[in-house]
Amino acid sequence: MKQKDAWLPTDEDKTFIHSLMQRVTEPGKMAGWIALPDRGINANPLEYEYVKL
Repeated sequence: MKQKDAWLPTDEDKTFIHSLMQRVTEPGKMAGWIALPDRGINANPLEYEYVKL
């Protein structure tokens, strides 16, 4: 395990990743760390209302 520190994320890396992962609950919005898909599930538009409350 000589190279453990070279392979595994450091505490600084973990802090940075945690800072990126902000919760998004607004309809039609996606978290900044998720790549925007070109279409929704079953080729529906991204704005498709999958769950009606």
